[in-house]
Amino acid sequence: MANSILGAGIIGLPYAVARAGFVMGIFLLITLAAVTDWTIRLVVLNAKLSGRESYTEVMHHCFGHWGSAGVSFFQFAFAFGGYVISFLRIDGWKADNRMCAFSVIIGDTIPHVIAYLFPVLAEHAGLRLLVDRRVIIILCTAAVSFPLSLHRDIVKLSKSSGFGKSHNGCEA
Repeated sequence: MANSILGAGIIGLPYAVARAGFVMGIFLLITLAAVTDWTIRLVVLNAKLSGRESYTEVMHHCFGHWGSAGVSFFQFAFAFGGYVISFLRIDGWKADNRMCAFSVIIGDTIPHVIAYLFPVLAEHAGLRLLVDRRVIIILCTAAVSFPLSLHRDIVKLSKSSGFGKSHNGCEA
């Protein structure tokens, strides 16, 4: 999933630079990289000073129960709130932030691929749901993203990550 999010950001980068202008786009890109680097250094420093290993533990150490609850809420809103925004896309408006980049890519590509491979699905009234953007987003979220997010230990994702990497290698 992280590859999809980063991939969506890279795909959108030329558009962002074009909208900002070349000089301002490069300036903003460098500024954002510097701010991101500084922020990551602060998080690592806080983790070392508090003796904690995860961001949630650091926030719990610094701000108590409300700190860890706040982090958990905002991580949920960041990840799955974007799905709701992407799902409710109206009149061509696209939510181009947060985790919904993954949903937008899935919703905008997979139905067209399925309709191309199986044209009868798009023509049949009952099977048309299988090429509907919203249904595909719900199915991918429920069948792929949600189950993968339930693991408490990220090491357990190594098999699915390896599968994804091998699939990417086959595509190339």
